[in-house]
Amino acid sequence: MLAARLVTPRWTSGPSGSQEWFRESVGATTIVVHIHSDHAASQAAARHLGLRPTAQSVGGEQRWQS
Repeated sequence: MLAARLVTPRWTSGPSGSQEWFRESVGATTIVVHIHSDHAASQAAARHLGLRPTAQSVGGEQRWQS
């Protein structure tokens, strides 16, 4: 599993293209990010990429994953 920290999203292709690139480039099977509850823009970017929030929280940030 590859974990990434989404701080400032810089995605240039659509959600399926970004996930496909991640999976092909680094062999990721699951994409995981941790986003602070105050970062609505990062939440929107993660949602756009097809990630969904989970019930887990780490250091005040909610875990999102594909």
